[in-house]
Amino acid sequence: MELAAPAVRRGEVGPTEKGTPTAKIYISAEGVEKAYRLYLRDNIELRLGSRNEEEALLGARLLRLAGVKAEARKSADGKRLV
Repeated sequence: MELAAPAVRRGEVGPTEKGTPTAKIYISAEGVEKAYRLYLRDNIELRLGSRNEEEALLGARLLRLAGVKAEARKSADGKRLV
């Protein structure tokens, strides 16, 4: 089964409170869309935070469909991160 190519669109762009360049991007595939925060530091970071494990796993799957190496993990405060 061939999966549809994901669509990517850009949201708002601007600095964080500490001045780090950031942008919100949206990735959608198979009828599902997730919002990610893109941070430009010494490297480029994409983040999706959720307390819902299924949502975090889906977010990681969408990133992998877009060609990004991504895994969902649990943070110390119980939040799920991608």
